[in-house]
Amino acid sequence: MPRVGNHEFADYVDATLNVIHIGNKEDPIPTLPPQIFHFVQPSGEVHIQDSGGWLACPGQDNPGKGCTVGDVPILLDGNPMDHPGPYNGIVMGCQ
Repeated sequence: MPRVGNHEFADYVDATLNVIHIGNKEDPIPTLPPQIFHFVQPSGEVHIQDSGGWLACPGQDNPGKGCTVGDVPILLDGNPMDHPGPYNGIVMGCQ
């Protein structure tokens, strides 16, 4: 899921909804638009590690190495081929 709003919007989402968004390995899409434009991910990230393990990442745009922002600190560190999955064995998209 890309970033869809500013810090106030992310706070609103966190206060009113129970959102879970999954980041897959080095998928760069969750890091867009860049934070320099003041976009922020709401809380609720679950990050799929390179090992296939799943890690809950507390807070908004968690910079921990095991979470998307820490794993893909700049867009060029990402791998767009990770975006369609697999997510627990399921690949998204059309074939």
